[in-house]
Amino acid sequence: MSNTILVVDDLSLSRMILRARLQAFCYDVRMARSGAEALEIAQAELPDLVVMDCEMPGLDGPTICQEFRRDPRTAHIPIILFSADTSRARRLHALNAGADEFLPKPLDEPYLMSRLRGLLRRSALELDFRHQATPALRAGLERAITENERFPDVALVQISAGKRSDPTLLRAGLHNVALGLSEALAPAQDAQIPDMFLLAPEVISHHGLSIISELRARSLTSDVPIIACLPETLDIPSGMALDLGAEAVLRLPLDAEIARLILENAMLHKRRADSLRAALQSELHLASRDPLTGLFNRRYALSSLVESLNQARTEPASALALLMIDLDDFKSVNDRFGHSVGDQILVEVAQRMRAELRASDLLARYGGEEFLLALPGIDAQDAQAVAERLRRNIEAKPYYVVRAAGQGNVALRVTASVGLTVLADTRLSAATPAAGSVQRLIDHADQALHMAKTCGRNRVVQDYNAVA
Repeated sequence: MSNTILVVDDLSLSRMILRARLQAFCYDVRMARSGAEALEIAQAELPDLVVMDCEMPGLDGPTICQEFRRDPRTAHIPIILFSADTSRARRLHALNAGADEFLPKPLDEPYLMSRLRGLLRRSALELDFRHQATPALRAGLERAITENERFPDVALVQISAGKRSDPTLLRAGLHNVALGLSEALAPAQDAQIPDMFLLAPEVISHHGLSIISELRARSLTSDVPIIACLPETLDIPSGMALDLGAEAVLRLPLDAEIARLILENAMLHKRRADSLRAALQSELHLASRDPLTGLFNRRYALSSLVESLNQARTEPASALALLMIDLDDFKSVNDRFGHSVGDQILVEVAQRMRAELRASDLLARYGGEEFLLALPGIDAQDAQAVAERLRRNIEAKPYYVVRAAGQGNVALRVTASVGLTVLADTRLSAATPAAGSVQRLIDHADQALHMAKTCGRNRVVQDYNAVA
């Protein structure tokens, strides 16, 4: 689907020319003749980007920009303002109003298209979030934004850490960290990655704009915004720096106030992008977890076991033990004391088991009061010992649970039955589906669990049948 760009200009000829330019690059273009119409279209259609004239009757461009930023639904739409008035005051007014870019008329088409592409790339994560956001994801975003509120580290990248850069750049006070180029490209393992790179003009003079691509290509710095400060004497189109991955471009001689606004705008979006990634990562983490116990859920456990067996095809021989653990007569606990008491017990059982396991072990809530435990690299004898230790810990101490007001608290004894089976060699032939082997493991462990229940509960039974 093409990105939608809203063009706002009171002059019909200007609108038509700009629409033709954008449509030539296969953008979907909507047009508005006034600020009021632009607000109406934006609120109804949520365009991906807005290109707008500063001087319009009624609501002018900066005023509309402020309205966009006040509305949560449109606050993060990139906005490019343009004007025939190229004065410093006009540019400051546009940037202070929340514009992502200010361009003079007549528009420099190559730079406009480069800036437009860069802003759309930057907002792609926001668009994905908008399309899949759930109430939980939105709540996670708000938490992440709060956690990301700190003073940012802006690193001035120089040829070497001790190299003196351009005096006007240093006097502007835009950075609080100085790095040599080698430190930026290959940071030490324990180094703190800065929140933004400000490329000094001498770096670009010496290495060219390809240094932007180099920083973008490194995994540790791929998400760090890059502000390229171009030397006054270097005859390179600014749009090239944007297309190579720069967030914004500054040129010497530097206007410190304008430069600071540009950096603040870039940092605002960096903080938002980091918060979005944190919220999405948290949502993915929660999708693999049981919300009550915090253990992995059944879906994750099964997919993880299949993946482990697939990876083991070419690895040295190893064993895999699988335990099915079921709390005895747990239905009677829920029936007598209520599900809130049962939930408290399940949480503590999970904690007692987790305390006994290695980091490589996989413990999941399989369903209800049943748990699945995978123990990689353990033979039958060691797996039996682990199962017995878990069973003893589950019943070792009473479970002190809180009941509803007026009912009093209660101490309960809980036991568990365990079914155990072992896959002696996790290497599978190419013709053996890993999913089928996992299911057979579970079936054998279930049979052993059924035997433990039949033989009186609160015991470990091992199924010694070979699993292939």
